[in-house]
Amino acid sequence: MTTPARVRVAPSPTGDPHVGTAYMALFNKAMADTTGGAFILRIEDTDRTRYVADSERQIFDALAWLGLNPDEGPQGHGGPGGPCGPYRQSERLPMYKQAAEDLIAKGKAYRCFCAGDRLDTLRKIQQAEKSKFIGYDGLCRGLKAEEVAANLAAGKPHVVRLKLRQDAEIQTTDLFRGQISFIGAEQQDPVLLKTDGYPTYHLAMAVDDHAMGITHVIRAEEWIPSLPIHFELYRAFGWDAPVFAHMPLLRNKDKSKISKRKNPTSLLWYRDAGFLPEALKNFLGLMGFSLPNDQEIFSYAEFLQNFDLRKVNIGGPIFDLQKLHWLNGEYIRRLDDRELEKRLVQHCRLMIGREAEFADLPEDQLPQETFLKDFEQKRRRQSRVLGALAAEIMTSYEVNPNLLLPIIPLIKERLHTLVEAADYLPMFFTRDFAYTREAFVPKKQTPEGAVAALREVRAILADADFNNPGVKESLDAAFRAKSEALGQKIGPFLGPVRVAITGASVSPPLVESMLVLGKQETLARLDNALKFLG
Repeated sequence: MTTPARVRVAPSPTGDPHVGTAYMALFNKAMADTTGGAFILRIEDTDRTRYVADSERQIFDALAWLGLNPDEGPQGHGGPGGPCGPYRQSERLPMYKQAAEDLIAKGKAYRCFCAGDRLDTLRKIQQAEKSKFIGYDGLCRGLKAEEVAANLAAGKPHVVRLKLRQDAEIQTTDLFRGQISFIGAEQQDPVLLKTDGYPTYHLAMAVDDHAMGITHVIRAEEWIPSLPIHFELYRAFGWDAPVFAHMPLLRNKDKSKISKRKNPTSLLWYRDAGFLPEALKNFLGLMGFSLPNDQEIFSYAEFLQNFDLRKVNIGGPIFDLQKLHWLNGEYIRRLDDRELEKRLVQHCRLMIGREAEFADLPEDQLPQETFLKDFEQKRRRQSRVLGALAAEIMTSYEVNPNLLLPIIPLIKERLHTLVEAADYLPMFFTRDFAYTREAFVPKKQTPEGAVAALREVRAILADADFNNPGVKESLDAAFRAKSEALGQKIGPFLGPVRVAITGASVSPPLVESMLVLGKQETLARLDNALKFLG
Protein backbone atom coordinates (compact mmCIF):
# COMPACT_ATOMS: atom_id res chain seq x y z
CA MET A 1 0.00 0.00 0.00
CA THR A 2 3.02 2.30 -0.21
CA THR A 3 3.46 2.13 -4.00
CA PRO A 4 1.92 5.20 -5.67
CA ALA A 5 -1.68 4.26 -6.43
CA ARG A 6 -3.61 5.35 -9.48
CA VAL A 7 -7.29 5.33 -8.59
CA ARG A 8 -10.46 6.74 -10.11
CA VAL A 9 -14.11 7.52 -9.75
CA ALA A 10 -16.25 7.19 -12.84
CA PRO A 11 -19.69 8.75 -12.33
CA SER A 12 -22.33 8.82 -15.02
CA PRO A 13 -23.80 12.24 -15.94
CA THR A 14 -27.39 11.11 -15.58
CA GLY A 15 -28.73 13.55 -12.96
CA ASP A 16 -27.71 15.26 -9.73
CA PRO A 17 -24.30 14.10 -8.46
CA HIS A 18 -24.86 11.33 -5.93
CA VAL A 19 -23.63 11.31 -2.34
CA GLY A 20 -22.27 7.83 -3.11
CA THR A 21 -19.94 9.42 -5.67
CA ALA A 22 -18.53 11.66 -2.93
CA TYR A 23 -18.16 8.64 -0.63
CA MET A 24 -16.15 6.74 -3.25
CA ALA A 25 -14.20 9.87 -4.22
CA LEU A 26 -13.14 10.42 -0.60
CA PHE A 27 -11.65 6.95 -0.20
CA ASN A 28 -10.08 6.95 -3.66
CA LYS A 29 -8.50 10.36 -3.13
CA ALA A 30 -7.24 9.30 0.31
CA MET A 31 -5.61 6.26 -1.31
CA ALA A 32 -3.89 8.49 -3.87
CA ASP A 33 -2.87 11.13 -1.32
CA THR A 34 -1.39 8.67 1.17
CA THR A 35 0.67 6.86 -1.47
CA GLY A 36 1.75 9.84 -3.55
CA GLY A 37 -0.37 8.60 -6.45
CA ALA A 38 -3.07 10.13 -8.63
CA PHE A 39 -6.82 10.50 -8.26
CA ILE A 40 -8.60 10.41 -11.63
CA LEU A 41 -12.08 11.52 -12.63
CA ARG A 42 -13.53 9.67 -15.62
CA ILE A 43 -16.95 10.48 -17.02
CA GLU A 44 -18.91 7.38 -18.03
CA ASP A 45 -21.27 8.99 -20.54
CA THR A 46 -21.96 6.03 -22.83
CA ASP A 47 -25.56 5.56 -21.65
CA ARG A 48 -27.02 8.10 -24.05
CA THR A 49 -30.63 7.34 -23.11
CA ARG A 50 -30.08 8.67 -19.57
CA TYR A 51 -27.54 11.40 -20.35
CA VAL A 52 -28.29 14.81 -18.76
CA ALA A 53 -26.46 17.69 -20.41
CA ASP A 54 -25.69 19.76 -17.27
CA SER A 55 -24.86 16.81 -15.05
CA GLU A 56 -21.16 16.72 -15.87
CA ARG A 57 -20.65 20.31 -14.75
CA GLN A 58 -22.53 19.54 -11.55
CA ILE A 59 -20.20 16.60 -10.87
CA PHE A 60 -17.18 18.90 -11.21
CA ASP A 61 -18.80 21.56 -9.01
CA ALA A 62 -19.79 19.06 -6.31
CA LEU A 63 -16.30 17.53 -6.09
CA ALA A 64 -14.75 21.01 -6.00
CA TRP A 65 -17.18 22.05 -3.24
CA LEU A 66 -16.03 19.05 -1.19
CA GLY A 67 -12.35 19.69 -1.89
CA LEU A 68 -12.05 16.37 -3.71
CA ASN A 69 -10.61 17.73 -6.94
CA PRO A 70 -9.07 15.15 -9.27
CA ASP A 71 -5.44 15.15 -10.33
CA GLU A 72 -6.48 14.06 -13.82
CA GLY A 73 -9.80 14.33 -15.58
CA PRO A 74 -11.72 15.82 -18.49
CA GLN A 75 -10.88 19.34 -19.54
CA GLY A 76 -13.68 21.86 -19.31
CA HIS A 77 -15.65 22.91 -16.20
CA GLY A 78 -12.27 23.47 -14.52
CA GLY A 79 -11.08 19.92 -15.22
CA PRO A 80 -7.30 19.37 -15.16
CA GLY A 81 -6.79 17.21 -18.25
CA GLY A 82 -3.92 14.75 -18.04
CA PRO A 83 -1.64 12.33 -19.92
CA CYS A 84 -4.19 9.50 -20.24
CA GLY A 85 -7.05 11.34 -21.88
CA PRO A 86 -9.55 11.66 -23.20
CA TYR A 87 -11.35 11.13 -19.90
CA ARG A 88 -14.88 11.07 -21.31
CA GLN A 89 -15.86 7.63 -22.55
CA SER A 90 -17.86 9.09 -25.42
CA GLU A 91 -14.54 10.39 -26.77
CA ARG A 92 -12.90 6.95 -26.58
CA LEU A 93 -15.29 4.92 -28.75
CA PRO A 94 -12.69 3.78 -31.33
CA MET A 95 -10.65 2.20 -28.52
CA TYR A 96 -13.60 0.11 -27.35
CA LYS A 97 -14.47 -1.01 -30.85
CA GLN A 98 -10.87 -2.07 -31.49
CA ALA A 99 -10.72 -3.89 -28.15
CA ALA A 100 -13.90 -5.82 -29.00
CA GLU A 101 -12.51 -6.74 -32.42
CA ASP A 102 -9.29 -7.95 -30.79
CA LEU A 103 -11.25 -10.26 -28.48
CA ILE A 104 -13.26 -11.64 -31.40
CA ALA A 105 -10.03 -12.31 -33.31
CA LYS A 106 -8.63 -14.17 -30.28
CA GLY A 107 -11.80 -16.26 -29.96
CA LYS A 108 -12.59 -14.70 -26.59
CA ALA A 109 -15.75 -12.88 -27.78
CA TYR A 110 -18.36 -13.30 -30.50
CA ARG A 111 -21.03 -11.41 -32.40
CA CYS A 112 -24.58 -12.06 -31.20
CA PHE A 113 -27.44 -11.38 -33.64
CA CYS A 114 -30.29 -12.32 -31.29
CA ALA A 115 -33.03 -9.71 -31.46
CA GLY A 116 -34.59 -8.16 -28.36
CA ASP A 117 -37.86 -10.03 -28.96
CA ARG A 118 -36.08 -13.38 -28.77
CA LEU A 119 -34.29 -12.41 -25.57
CA ASP A 120 -37.56 -11.24 -23.95
CA THR A 121 -39.29 -14.50 -24.91
CA LEU A 122 -36.34 -16.54 -23.64
CA ARG A 123 -36.44 -14.77 -20.28
CA LYS A 124 -40.18 -15.36 -19.89
CA ILE A 125 -39.77 -19.07 -20.66
CA GLN A 126 -36.94 -19.40 -18.14
CA GLN A 127 -39.01 -17.64 -15.48
CA ALA A 128 -42.09 -19.76 -16.23
CA GLU A 129 -40.00 -22.93 -15.95
CA LYS A 130 -38.44 -21.58 -12.74
CA SER A 131 -35.02 -22.18 -14.21
CA LYS A 132 -32.01 -21.65 -11.95
CA PHE A 133 -30.37 -19.82 -14.84
CA ILE A 134 -32.04 -16.65 -16.09
CA GLY A 135 -30.20 -15.04 -18.95
CA TYR A 136 -28.80 -15.38 -22.44
CA ASP A 137 -28.45 -19.01 -23.57
CA GLY A 138 -25.42 -18.56 -25.82
CA LEU A 139 -27.24 -19.34 -29.08
CA CYS A 140 -24.84 -17.31 -31.24
CA ARG A 141 -21.77 -18.64 -29.50
CA GLY A 142 -21.56 -21.49 -31.97
CA LEU A 143 -22.25 -19.62 -35.19
CA LYS A 144 -19.95 -20.60 -38.04
CA ALA A 145 -17.81 -17.98 -39.75
CA GLU A 146 -19.91 -18.06 -42.90
CA GLU A 147 -23.11 -17.52 -40.88
CA VAL A 148 -21.55 -14.51 -39.17
CA ALA A 149 -20.39 -13.15 -42.53
CA ALA A 150 -23.83 -13.58 -44.06
CA ASN A 151 -25.51 -11.77 -41.15
CA LEU A 152 -23.03 -8.91 -41.42
CA ALA A 153 -23.50 -8.68 -45.18
CA ALA A 154 -27.25 -8.46 -44.63
CA GLY A 155 -26.73 -5.58 -42.21
CA LYS A 156 -28.23 -7.50 -39.32
CA PRO A 157 -27.83 -5.62 -36.01
CA HIS A 158 -25.64 -7.33 -33.46
CA VAL A 159 -23.86 -6.96 -30.16
CA VAL A 160 -20.49 -8.35 -29.09
CA ARG A 161 -20.51 -10.77 -26.15
CA LEU A 162 -17.67 -12.10 -24.00
CA LYS A 163 -17.21 -15.87 -23.89
CA LEU A 164 -17.25 -16.67 -20.20
CA ARG A 165 -15.84 -20.01 -19.14
CA GLN A 166 -18.67 -22.39 -18.37
CA ASP A 167 -16.85 -25.55 -17.37
CA ALA A 168 -15.14 -24.36 -14.20
CA GLU A 169 -15.28 -21.94 -11.32
CA ILE A 170 -14.21 -18.39 -11.96
CA GLN A 171 -11.79 -17.31 -9.26
CA THR A 172 -11.75 -13.63 -8.27
CA THR A 173 -10.26 -11.63 -5.43
CA ASP A 174 -11.45 -8.70 -3.31
CA LEU A 175 -9.09 -6.86 -0.97
CA PHE A 176 -11.50 -7.01 1.96
CA ARG A 177 -13.09 -10.42 1.40
CA GLY A 178 -10.27 -12.46 -0.08
CA GLN A 179 -10.95 -15.03 -2.78
CA ILE A 180 -14.48 -15.20 -4.16
CA SER A 181 -15.50 -18.07 -6.47
CA PHE A 182 -18.31 -18.01 -9.01
CA ILE A 183 -19.77 -21.02 -10.82
CA GLY A 184 -19.13 -20.52 -14.53
CA ALA A 185 -22.27 -22.36 -15.63
CA GLU A 186 -24.40 -19.84 -13.71
CA GLN A 187 -22.98 -16.84 -15.60
CA GLN A 188 -24.36 -15.52 -18.88
CA ASP A 189 -22.13 -14.19 -21.62
CA PRO A 190 -22.24 -10.42 -21.05
CA VAL A 191 -22.62 -7.82 -23.77
CA LEU A 192 -19.43 -5.81 -24.33
CA LEU A 193 -20.40 -3.68 -27.32
CA LYS A 194 -23.98 -2.61 -28.01
CA THR A 195 -25.69 -2.35 -31.39
CA ASP A 196 -25.15 1.43 -31.43
CA GLY A 197 -21.38 0.95 -31.15
CA TYR A 198 -21.24 2.15 -27.55
CA PRO A 199 -19.56 -0.10 -24.98
CA THR A 200 -21.20 -1.49 -21.88
CA TYR A 201 -19.76 -0.62 -18.49
CA HIS A 202 -17.82 -3.89 -18.43
CA LEU A 203 -15.78 -3.35 -21.57
CA ALA A 204 -15.24 0.38 -21.08
CA MET A 205 -14.15 -0.10 -17.47
CA ALA A 206 -11.54 -2.72 -18.31
CA VAL A 207 -10.15 -0.91 -21.35
CA ASP A 208 -10.01 2.46 -19.58
CA ASP A 209 -8.60 1.18 -16.30
CA HIS A 210 -5.84 -0.64 -18.18
CA ALA A 211 -5.06 2.31 -20.44
CA MET A 212 -4.99 4.74 -17.50
CA GLY A 213 -2.80 2.51 -15.35
CA ILE A 214 -5.38 2.10 -12.59
CA THR A 215 -3.85 0.08 -9.75
CA HIS A 216 -6.83 -0.08 -7.37
CA VAL A 217 -10.52 -0.17 -8.22
CA ILE A 218 -12.25 1.12 -5.08
CA ARG A 219 -15.98 0.98 -5.68
CA ALA A 220 -19.28 -0.02 -4.05
CA GLU A 221 -19.95 -3.62 -3.08
CA GLU A 222 -22.94 -3.78 -5.43
CA TRP A 223 -20.38 -4.47 -8.17
CA ILE A 224 -19.21 -7.75 -6.61
CA PRO A 225 -21.57 -9.85 -8.83
CA SER A 226 -19.74 -8.36 -11.84
CA LEU A 227 -16.34 -9.59 -10.66
CA PRO A 228 -16.36 -12.77 -12.78
CA ILE A 229 -16.96 -10.69 -15.90
CA HIS A 230 -14.19 -8.26 -15.05
CA PHE A 231 -11.61 -10.88 -14.10
CA GLU A 232 -12.40 -12.88 -17.23
CA LEU A 233 -12.07 -9.73 -19.34
CA TYR A 234 -8.61 -9.07 -17.96
CA ARG A 235 -7.65 -12.68 -18.59
CA ALA A 236 -9.03 -12.52 -22.13
CA PHE A 237 -6.96 -9.42 -22.90
CA GLY A 238 -3.91 -10.88 -21.20
CA TRP A 239 -3.68 -8.00 -18.73
CA ASP A 240 -2.94 -8.02 -15.01
CA ALA A 241 -6.05 -7.12 -13.03
CA PRO A 242 -5.97 -4.19 -10.59
CA VAL A 243 -6.68 -4.66 -6.91
CA PHE A 244 -10.44 -4.68 -6.43
CA ALA A 245 -11.75 -3.27 -3.12
CA HIS A 246 -15.50 -3.15 -2.72
CA MET A 247 -16.64 -0.60 -0.16
CA PRO A 248 -19.74 -1.17 1.98
CA LEU A 249 -22.90 0.45 0.68
CA LEU A 250 -24.37 3.48 2.42
CA ARG A 251 -27.58 2.27 4.02
CA ASN A 252 -30.82 3.68 5.41
CA LYS A 253 -31.79 2.97 9.00
CA ASP A 254 -33.72 -0.12 7.87
CA LYS A 255 -30.45 -1.45 6.33
CA SER A 256 -31.73 -0.97 2.78
CA LYS A 257 -29.49 0.72 0.21
CA ILE A 258 -29.59 4.51 0.56
CA SER A 259 -32.45 5.92 -1.49
CA LYS A 260 -33.90 9.38 -1.96
CA ARG A 261 -37.23 8.42 -0.38
CA LYS A 262 -35.46 7.57 2.88
CA ASN A 263 -32.35 9.77 2.72
CA PRO A 264 -31.30 12.62 0.44
CA THR A 265 -28.91 11.28 -2.21
CA SER A 266 -28.08 14.45 -4.20
CA LEU A 267 -24.92 16.31 -3.23
CA LEU A 268 -26.69 19.50 -4.34
CA TRP A 269 -29.29 18.88 -1.62
CA TYR A 270 -26.57 18.91 1.07
CA ARG A 271 -25.00 22.05 -0.35
CA ASP A 272 -28.37 23.83 -0.57
CA ALA A 273 -29.31 22.72 2.94
CA GLY A 274 -26.24 24.50 4.29
CA PHE A 275 -24.04 21.58 5.27
CA LEU A 276 -20.34 22.41 5.37
CA PRO A 277 -18.22 20.38 2.95
CA GLU A 278 -15.67 19.49 5.63
CA ALA A 279 -18.45 18.17 7.88
CA LEU A 280 -19.90 16.02 5.08
CA LYS A 281 -16.43 14.66 4.27
CA ASN A 282 -15.91 13.84 7.94
CA PHE A 283 -19.27 12.08 8.05
CA LEU A 284 -18.56 10.04 4.91
CA GLY A 285 -15.20 9.05 6.36
CA LEU A 286 -17.01 7.62 9.39
CA MET A 287 -19.08 5.47 7.03
CA GLY A 288 -16.15 3.21 6.27
CA PHE A 289 -13.33 3.95 8.66
CA SER A 290 -12.64 4.45 12.35
CA LEU A 291 -9.95 6.62 13.88
CA PRO A 292 -8.20 5.63 17.12
CA ASN A 293 -10.16 6.09 20.32
CA ASP A 294 -13.39 6.33 18.30
CA GLN A 295 -12.60 9.94 17.37
CA GLU A 296 -15.65 11.25 15.53
CA ILE A 297 -14.62 14.76 14.53
CA PHE A 298 -11.54 14.92 12.35
CA SER A 299 -10.08 16.93 9.49
CA TYR A 300 -9.15 15.44 6.14
CA ALA A 301 -5.49 15.76 7.20
CA GLU A 302 -6.20 13.67 10.32
CA PHE A 303 -8.09 11.17 8.17
CA LEU A 304 -5.03 10.79 5.94
CA GLN A 305 -2.69 10.36 8.91
CA ASN A 306 -4.65 7.29 9.98
CA PHE A 307 -5.81 6.01 6.59
CA ASP A 308 -5.14 2.41 5.60
CA LEU A 309 -7.38 0.91 2.93
CA ARG A 310 -6.96 -2.54 4.44
CA LYS A 311 -8.62 -1.34 7.64
CA VAL A 312 -11.90 -0.30 6.03
CA ASN A 313 -14.89 -1.59 7.97
CA ILE A 314 -17.09 -3.48 5.51
CA GLY A 315 -20.11 -3.66 7.80
CA GLY A 316 -23.14 -1.80 6.44
CA PRO A 317 -22.78 1.81 7.60
CA ILE A 318 -26.02 3.61 8.51
CA PHE A 319 -26.41 7.01 6.89
CA ASP A 320 -27.93 8.89 9.83
CA LEU A 321 -28.89 12.42 8.82
CA GLN A 322 -29.55 13.35 12.43
CA LYS A 323 -25.91 12.58 13.28
CA LEU A 324 -24.71 14.60 10.28
CA HIS A 325 -26.91 17.48 11.48
CA TRP A 326 -25.21 17.32 14.89
CA LEU A 327 -21.75 17.01 13.35
CA ASN A 328 -22.35 20.00 11.08
CA GLY A 329 -23.35 22.11 14.07
CA GLU A 330 -20.07 21.20 15.76
CA TYR A 331 -18.15 22.30 12.68
CA ILE A 332 -20.07 25.59 12.52
CA ARG A 333 -19.18 26.38 16.12
CA ARG A 334 -15.51 25.65 15.44
CA LEU A 335 -15.37 28.32 12.73
CA ASP A 336 -14.16 31.72 13.81
CA ASP A 337 -16.69 34.50 13.37
CA ARG A 338 -15.09 35.91 10.23
CA GLU A 339 -15.05 32.50 8.53
CA LEU A 340 -18.67 31.80 9.46
CA GLU A 341 -19.59 35.22 8.07
CA LYS A 342 -17.87 34.23 4.80
CA ARG A 343 -19.80 30.94 4.64
CA LEU A 344 -23.13 32.70 5.26
CA VAL A 345 -22.38 35.23 2.55
CA GLN A 346 -21.62 32.39 0.11
CA HIS A 347 -24.83 30.64 1.07
CA CYS A 348 -26.94 33.78 0.69
CA ARG A 349 -25.50 34.30 -2.77
CA LEU A 350 -26.33 30.69 -3.61
CA MET A 351 -29.96 31.26 -2.56
CA ILE A 352 -30.63 34.53 -4.42
CA GLY A 353 -33.87 34.33 -6.39
CA ARG A 354 -34.39 30.62 -5.75
CA GLU A 355 -37.31 30.76 -3.33
CA ALA A 356 -39.71 29.25 -5.90
CA GLU A 357 -37.62 26.03 -5.96
CA PHE A 358 -38.49 25.22 -2.37
CA ALA A 359 -42.26 24.86 -2.33
CA ASP A 360 -43.69 22.53 0.29
CA LEU A 361 -43.84 18.92 -0.83
CA PRO A 362 -47.12 16.98 -0.74
CA GLU A 363 -47.38 14.64 2.21
CA ASP A 364 -46.91 11.54 0.05
CA GLN A 365 -43.61 12.90 -1.35
CA LEU A 366 -42.05 13.67 2.01
CA PRO A 367 -39.61 11.21 3.59
CA GLN A 368 -41.24 8.93 6.13
CA GLU A 369 -38.51 8.96 8.78
CA THR A 370 -39.56 11.50 11.43
CA PHE A 371 -36.37 13.54 11.74
CA LEU A 372 -35.82 13.75 8.00
CA LYS A 373 -39.47 14.64 7.36
CA ASP A 374 -39.36 17.49 9.86
CA PHE A 375 -35.96 18.61 8.61
CA GLU A 376 -37.10 18.72 4.98
CA GLN A 377 -40.21 20.73 5.82
CA LYS A 378 -38.14 23.26 7.79
CA ARG A 379 -35.39 23.35 5.17
CA ARG A 380 -37.86 24.27 2.45
CA ARG A 381 -39.45 27.00 4.55
CA GLN A 382 -36.06 28.40 5.57
CA SER A 383 -34.79 28.29 1.98
CA ARG A 384 -37.82 30.25 0.80
CA VAL A 385 -37.23 32.90 3.45
CA LEU A 386 -33.53 33.17 2.68
CA GLY A 387 -34.06 33.10 -1.09
CA ALA A 388 -36.54 35.98 -0.89
CA LEU A 389 -34.29 38.10 1.32
CA ALA A 390 -30.84 37.09 0.02
CA ALA A 391 -30.55 39.80 -2.63
CA GLU A 392 -31.36 42.50 -0.06
CA ILE A 393 -28.88 41.01 2.42
CA MET A 394 -26.14 40.95 -0.21
CA THR A 395 -26.87 44.51 -1.34
CA SER A 396 -26.65 45.72 2.25
CA TYR A 397 -23.50 43.68 2.83
CA GLU A 398 -21.77 45.12 -0.24
CA VAL A 399 -22.57 48.65 0.95
CA ASN A 400 -21.37 47.85 4.47
CA PRO A 401 -19.01 44.81 4.64
CA ASN A 402 -19.01 45.01 8.45
CA LEU A 403 -22.77 44.53 8.62
CA LEU A 404 -22.89 40.80 9.27
CA LEU A 405 -19.94 40.29 11.58
CA PRO A 406 -21.62 41.65 14.77
CA ILE A 407 -24.58 39.32 14.12
CA ILE A 408 -22.47 36.14 13.98
CA PRO A 409 -21.90 35.72 17.76
CA LEU A 410 -25.65 36.12 18.34
CA ILE A 411 -26.64 33.22 16.07
CA LYS A 412 -23.59 30.93 15.97
CA GLU A 413 -24.57 28.72 18.89
CA ARG A 414 -28.05 28.22 17.44
CA LEU A 415 -27.05 26.97 13.99
CA HIS A 416 -26.67 23.38 12.82
CA THR A 417 -26.83 24.27 9.12
CA LEU A 418 -26.29 27.50 7.24
CA VAL A 419 -29.86 27.61 5.97
CA GLU A 420 -31.10 27.78 9.57
CA ALA A 421 -29.80 31.35 9.58
CA ALA A 422 -33.10 32.13 7.84
CA ASP A 423 -34.72 31.99 11.29
CA TYR A 424 -32.47 34.79 12.59
CA LEU A 425 -31.00 36.94 9.81
CA PRO A 426 -34.23 38.51 8.45
CA MET A 427 -34.88 40.53 11.61
CA PHE A 428 -31.67 42.46 11.00
CA PHE A 429 -32.67 43.46 7.47
CA THR A 430 -36.40 44.13 7.62
CA ARG A 431 -39.02 45.43 10.03
CA ASP A 432 -41.89 44.26 7.83
CA PHE A 433 -43.21 41.72 10.32
CA ALA A 434 -46.56 39.97 10.10
CA TYR A 435 -47.63 40.87 13.65
CA THR A 436 -50.59 39.22 15.40
CA ARG A 437 -52.08 40.46 18.66
CA GLU A 438 -51.78 36.99 20.14
CA ALA A 439 -48.00 36.98 19.62
CA PHE A 440 -47.64 39.98 21.94
CA VAL A 441 -49.34 38.20 24.82
CA PRO A 442 -47.24 35.22 25.97
CA LYS A 443 -48.18 33.08 28.94
CA LYS A 444 -48.42 34.99 32.21
CA GLN A 445 -48.91 38.25 30.30
CA THR A 446 -51.98 40.37 29.51
CA PRO A 447 -52.74 42.76 26.63
CA GLU A 448 -52.50 45.70 29.01
CA GLY A 449 -49.26 44.37 30.50
CA ALA A 450 -47.78 43.92 27.04
CA VAL A 451 -48.45 47.54 26.08
CA ALA A 452 -47.05 48.72 29.42
CA ALA A 453 -43.89 46.67 28.91
CA LEU A 454 -43.35 48.10 25.43
CA ARG A 455 -43.77 51.67 26.68
CA GLU A 456 -41.47 51.21 29.67
CA VAL A 457 -38.76 49.57 27.57
CA ARG A 458 -39.03 52.34 24.99
CA ALA A 459 -38.52 54.96 27.71
CA ILE A 460 -35.46 53.14 29.05
CA LEU A 461 -33.96 52.82 25.57
CA ALA A 462 -34.65 56.45 24.71
CA ASP A 463 -32.40 57.51 27.61
CA ALA A 464 -29.72 54.87 26.96
CA ASP A 465 -26.32 55.60 25.41
CA PHE A 466 -25.79 52.81 22.89
CA ASN A 467 -22.11 53.82 22.55
CA ASN A 468 -21.36 53.22 26.21
CA PRO A 469 -19.24 50.05 26.64
CA GLY A 470 -21.36 49.00 29.61
CA VAL A 471 -24.71 49.58 27.93
CA LYS A 472 -25.68 45.89 27.76
CA GLU A 473 -25.26 45.38 31.50
CA SER A 474 -27.08 48.61 32.34
CA LEU A 475 -30.01 47.72 30.06
CA ASP A 476 -30.25 44.22 31.55
CA ALA A 477 -30.39 45.72 35.01
CA ALA A 478 -32.92 48.39 34.04
CA PHE A 479 -35.24 45.88 32.37
CA ARG A 480 -35.11 43.57 35.35
CA ALA A 481 -35.80 46.40 37.80
CA LYS A 482 -38.73 47.67 35.74
CA SER A 483 -40.27 44.20 35.40
CA GLU A 484 -40.12 43.79 39.19
CA ALA A 485 -41.69 47.23 39.69
CA LEU A 486 -44.58 46.18 37.43
CA GLY A 487 -44.95 42.88 39.25
CA GLN A 488 -43.95 40.87 36.17
CA LYS A 489 -41.30 38.21 35.70
CA ILE A 490 -38.57 39.12 33.24
CA GLY A 491 -39.65 36.52 30.64
CA PRO A 492 -43.26 37.69 30.18
CA PHE A 493 -42.09 41.31 30.52
CA LEU A 494 -39.65 41.06 27.60
CA GLY A 495 -41.83 38.70 25.54
CA PRO A 496 -43.78 41.50 23.78
CA VAL A 497 -40.55 43.45 23.33
CA ARG A 498 -38.92 40.48 21.63
CA VAL A 499 -41.82 40.19 19.19
CA ALA A 500 -41.69 43.94 18.47
CA ILE A 501 -37.94 43.93 17.81
CA THR A 502 -37.47 40.57 16.05
CA GLY A 503 -40.92 39.63 14.76
CA ALA A 504 -40.76 36.28 16.59
CA SER A 505 -41.11 34.85 20.08
CA VAL A 506 -37.77 33.05 19.74
CA SER A 507 -34.74 35.03 18.62
CA PRO A 508 -31.05 35.70 19.17
CA PRO A 509 -30.23 37.40 22.50
CA LEU A 510 -32.56 40.36 22.71
CA VAL A 511 -30.39 43.15 24.15
CA GLU A 512 -27.46 42.23 21.91
CA SER A 513 -29.83 42.28 18.91
CA MET A 514 -30.99 45.79 19.87
CA LEU A 515 -27.38 46.97 20.01
CA VAL A 516 -26.67 45.53 16.55
CA LEU A 517 -29.80 47.19 15.13
CA GLY A 518 -28.92 50.50 16.74
CA LYS A 519 -30.96 52.91 18.84
CA GLN A 520 -32.94 54.57 16.05
CA GLU A 521 -34.05 51.30 14.42
CA THR A 522 -34.89 49.71 17.79
CA LEU A 523 -37.10 52.64 18.83
CA ALA A 524 -38.78 52.64 15.41
CA ARG A 525 -39.72 48.98 15.82
CA LEU A 526 -41.15 49.58 19.28
CA ASP A 527 -43.19 52.47 17.88
CA ASN A 528 -44.51 50.23 15.08
CA ALA A 529 -45.60 47.63 17.62
CA LEU A 530 -47.32 50.18 19.84
CA LYS A 531 -49.11 51.60 16.82
CA PHE A 532 -50.21 48.10 15.79
CA LEU A 533 -51.59 47.39 19.26
CA GLY A 534 -53.42 50.73 19.30
